[in-house]
Amino acid sequence: MKNKKENKITDEMKEENDYMALVIDEKIKVIYKEPGKKCEIKEIGTSLKDYQNEVKGNIESIPFPGKDDVDIVLNDMGKLNGMKPNIVIPEYGDILMGPIFVVGVDERNCMWKSIPDEKVEEVINYLEGHVLTKEKEEKVYEKEERSNESEDEMEER
Repeated sequence: MKNKKENKITDEMKEENDYMALVIDEKIKVIYKEPGKKCEIKEIGTSLKDYQNEVKGNIESIPFPGKDDVDIVLNDMGKLNGMKPNIVIPEYGDILMGPIFVVGVDERNCMWKSIPDEKVEEVINYLEGHVLTKEKEEKVYEKEERSNESEDEMEER
């Protein structure tokens, strides 16, 4: 008879939260935004393939401005692939291209999780308030040019 290994979650593990490595949600709640469209709350799968399907390619994540427990996930080649502009992030002097989604961060277990309910309204307001307009695009590029000028000046010294 073969010995069958079992993954049993004990009460002790639950108390210490160590069982998280064994219990992975099959779906998580995210805020999804496509260029030119309003945000939507949706559930997505938690595999790499699921994440890639949402952003239509390889993924990259960046911290949500001013939030340690929330990430923005985007297509890492969105600019090079000619994806449509989505939102501007003035804090980073950058424009995000293509579809994006915002997800909660579980730092202890090094994984993404559903976006916390208390963050949903704030995140949606931020995303919808930072839809790329011609004026916002010009400001981002002005900031980028000033940054490049500063770098050039430093190199000359």
